[in-house]
Amino acid sequence: MTLTSIYALLSHPDLKNIRFDQDLFSEALSPFNQIFMEPKSLSEVVSFIKKLVKNRHIEENMKTITKGVSKHRKDENSTFNVDLKDNELKKVAFKRKKITSLKNRDTDCATGLPIITWTSIKAANEKPHIYQTVKAAALDGSFVCNPYHIQISNRHFRYPVFQQKQNFNMMLVLDISNSVKWVLKFMAKIISMLTSDARAAEDKLGLIIFNDDRAQVMHYPTTNIRHVIGTINTLAPSGKTPLADGLKLAMQTLEHSRFQVTGMSNAIVLLSDCFPEPITNEHEDPMDEPVCQQILHVCDKIRDNKFKLLVLNPSLSDLPHYDQQLGFKLGKKAAERADGNFLNLVGHPSGSFFAKDDDFVLPDQMLKELMKEVGEFRN
Repeated sequence: MTLTSIYALLSHPDLKNIRFDQDLFSEALSPFNQIFMEPKSLSEVVSFIKKLVKNRHIEENMKTITKGVSKHRKDENSTFNVDLKDNELKKVAFKRKKITSLKNRDTDCATGLPIITWTSIKAANEKPHIYQTVKAAALDGSFVCNPYHIQISNRHFRYPVFQQKQNFNMMLVLDISNSVKWVLKFMAKIISMLTSDARAAEDKLGLIIFNDDRAQVMHYPTTNIRHVIGTINTLAPSGKTPLADGLKLAMQTLEHSRFQVTGMSNAIVLLSDCFPEPITNEHEDPMDEPVCQQILHVCDKIRDNKFKLLVLNPSLSDLPHYDQQLGFKLGKKAAERADGNFLNLVGHPSGSFFAKDDDFVLPDQMLKELMKEVGEFRN
């Protein structure tokens, strides 16, 4: 009899023949009470239940906004997992070589280094550049119009002056406050790219973190990149975000005489959601907050010291209108005030069937933009 009834329901999904005794549900506080107030078809019951389950799923996985970043369920003891693989180094080195080659394709640059100017002083075994030599003679007025010809003498010969290889003392200011714990996975990928680039370029890399709500130097610039990564992989998000203190400490570190070395440039890389603390909420425009103005003031000093600044601002794709959030605005404005570079790196759901709700990754296009930005930042 039961099987026959089930078969009848399945055979006639639009027939309103589902009835229940109301007394069975009168005492229970259940969302199913309203379903059986009147006869329903199987299609209506299924549709109602699907809607109910969907709404419940959304409620259980409610995302709250914490300092502009979507807050997903996450193990609070999560740490970074940065890896420095040899194949990553090869990719970075190959990309750098390819970019340099394209830049100098039209300059006949045998050294692979960019040409910064032209000179009449000949270096050892250096040949004059034909176009620049003819141009110098023409500008000097050393030509005859009828018939037209250019009279070139020794003083018109032009030789290239190549830019010397530029290495960096680089301070990585890493935001490990509570507000970034939701983007750890692809932040680790960003750090891996940065450290691989630093190692391939033989730069020195230092590390500043926010610990106990204050900025702290974990490493002064060093060529031991793996040591820096080892420290990063022990870090777990906690505390607040004293951004101004972190940038100021990085600047003060690089101002030290030991890092004022000929042939070395100084640079600061800020990896943060750029939501500073504490916020007073006493200003209509959050950019007028004292902590924001402190950051911009430090960026003015970074510009005056001719230090390079790169602001990398991670966010998640499920956060609408992120470009209107304080983190995006402040990060971009800070880079502008320091004559630096800004890049917003957007993480997307991993798309894996086995992924958790909080699994976000950087798509390949974002990784390419990161590599391009780092390359332009270095030049």
